[in-house]
Amino acid sequence: MSVLALLGLADQAVVRLATRLGETTAVQIAAASPSAETLDLLAKYGVSRVIHIWDPALLTALESSQEQELIYVAVLTSLVRHVDVTTLVVGDASHAWLGPALAEDLDLPHVTGVLDAVPVELGKSGAGDVLVQRLCLQGVQRLRGPGRSVLAVLPYGPLPQLALPSTSNGNSAARAVAPSVERWSLEKLGLHPEDLPRSLLKLLQPERCSVFPSREFERIEDLAVRLRQDGLAPPESLRSGADADDVQPADDLVIDGGD
Repeated sequence: MSVLALLGLADQAVVRLATRLGETTAVQIAAASPSAETLDLLAKYGVSRVIHIWDPALLTALESSQEQELIYVAVLTSLVRHVDVTTLVVGDASHAWLGPALAEDLDLPHVTGVLDAVPVELGKSGAGDVLVQRLCLQGVQRLRGPGRSVLAVLPYGPLPQLALPSTSNGNSAARAVAPSVERWSLEKLGLHPEDLPRSLLKLLQPERCSVFPSREFERIEDLAVRLRQDGLAPPESLRSGADADDVQPADDLVIDGGD
């Protein structure tokens, strides 16, 4: 099983789980090259291939976009066309939606909240499956699904509840040799800067504040008629035959509202 592990979020958990599943290629999308600490981590788990993707156009796109995950998805989708990959492993967090977006773009099943995963024996179809330990609202789940999938891994590590069986993989941690780093640009991926997704235009609607002109009624009878038209019962002082001393002068009557 060939695995693609994206660095940048929960690296320790992502690399550990990816190397349990099979031969792993680590990918970093950033301006800076993988640090010595990151390379030591990859060597510890036996990762021999690292792809560093960067292009000046990515800097402009990431700075101007409010949805950076879409850019990562576009880059990783293009990379998958050039690299043989069965399973993609990315980091997961409370507000991260890279895993689901990547699975949607690649038309693959996905699982979020992953704590651990191991490969299982080939089925009759010849396709390898994975056994997954997942954290959910009800506790811990143990799921089995196709190996061709996207796994979003939490940084916590496996839990003792519903623990998965221990397996050995083809990666030998004993070699602990610093992996080679390949430099990839958008051109090598077959992408043009114009192909990168852009944020949708967000039209800012100005706050609407309607100002209705005030209207003056010269006669008290006109005001009473208007109030009846609006379904409002006029006070007794507005009815005909009321004491003139109790009636407010028409010059002082100002009603705010529209016609």
